[in-house]
Amino acid sequence: IDEMIDSAKDLTSTHNDVHLVVKDLRKDDALQEDNRCDYINVSKLIAVAIEVISSPRQGIASALNYGLEHCRADLVARMDADDVCAKNRLVSQMRFMLVNSSFAVVGSSAVLFSDDCKPDILPYSIGTGTSCRNKSTNSGNNTMRCSLSLSDPGFMAWTMFFSCSIPHPCVVFRKREISNIGGYRECINHCEDYDLWLRVTQWECRSMMCLPRVGVWHRKHSQSESSMNSFMQKKNESDLVCFEAVKNLIGREGKELRLDIVSILRSPSSTSVKSPKDVDSAAKLLLRMERMFVHKYSRNLSRQETELIKIDCDARIGELATLQISRFGRGIGKNSDVWRVWSDRCPHLHLERLS
Repeated sequence: IDEMIDSAKDLTSTHNDVHLVVKDLRKDDALQEDNRCDYINVSKLIAVAIEVISSPRQGIASALNYGLEHCRADLVARMDADDVCAKNRLVSQMRFMLVNSSFAVVGSSAVLFSDDCKPDILPYSIGTGTSCRNKSTNSGNNTMRCSLSLSDPGFMAWTMFFSCSIPHPCVVFRKREISNIGGYRECINHCEDYDLWLRVTQWECRSMMCLPRVGVWHRKHSQSESSMNSFMQKKNESDLVCFEAVKNLIGREGKELRLDIVSILRSPSSTSVKSPKDVDSAAKLLLRMERMFVHKYSRNLSRQETELIKIDCDARIGELATLQISRFGRGIGKNSDVWRVWSDRCPHLHLERLS
C-alpha cells in the first residue's frame, strides 16, 4: 500500500484537497492493532487525507460498493493497492472529466509487470522494502507487456461484448452515474468490473473512453486477487454476464440464444466446439449483433467507429472460419455458412479459390 500511496505524491503538489480511501479486504483475524501500524506510518509520509475502512461484507464487489459510499467527491479514481500510478494520470483524467460531462468513465492504458521487474523501469523510485528491489531480476519472470486500450468510445462499447477492454485499476468515473445503474453487482464474484462496464455501455454507448497514455503500472504476482482467481471461473462468469448483455441487445431475437454459442464467439480458440454448426451459429449471432448494435446507436456512432466495427466483424468471421476448418477438416468448406459469409464480406481476399 505504501508504494501505491507514494505514487500519488505528484498530485499533492498542485492539489491540497486529495481524499484517499483505502479499502481493507483482509479478514477479521488480520485486523489487529499491530497490523495497522503500516497504514499509520504511510499516512505520515505525505500530506494526503487517508481514511482506511473495512468492508462489513465479503467479496470484492461488496468492498467496492462500500468504498464508494465513503467517497465524498463525485469523481472517483480506482486503483489496486499493489499498483503504481503514472505521473499526472489523475490530473489528466480529472481534467478530461471536467471538460467532457457526457462521459461516465475514463481510463488509460496500463503496463503489466511482475514482482521481479527492474526498479529503473518503473515510473517512480520504489522503496527499498519492496519485492521489486529484493528479488533477483535474472529469474526470467520479469516479463512485461502493455495493455493498450481503445480511444474510440463507440468502438469500445462494441468490443466490450468480447472482452473487458478497459483495465479496472486505471479508471476515473462519476460516482453519480455508477450509482444510477446500481453500482457493482455483488452476486458477481470474478468479473465485477466487466459486468459494470457492459451495463455502462448499454446505458450509453459513448459513455466510456480511454486516454492515449499509460496511466497505471499494474502488478501481476501470485498474491494478487486477479491471479488467484481461477481462469475458468472468471471465463465462465464473463460468458454469463456477456450472455445477458447480448440478450438485451438483440431483444426478441434472443429467445433462442445459447450460452455455449456466446462462449464460442468470445473465445473461439479456447472453447470446446462440438460441431461445425455451432461455429456457423456463432457467426450468425455475430452478424445479428453487428446489425442491431449499429442500428440501435446509429445516431451516436461516428463513421470511423462504424467502419471499425465492420473491420472487427470481418476479422472475427475469419477467425471462426479458420477454427471450423482446423477442427473439422477442409471438406467442410463448401458447406460452411461461416466460410460463405467470410467470402462475401471480404471479396478482395478471393477466398472462393481456397474453398
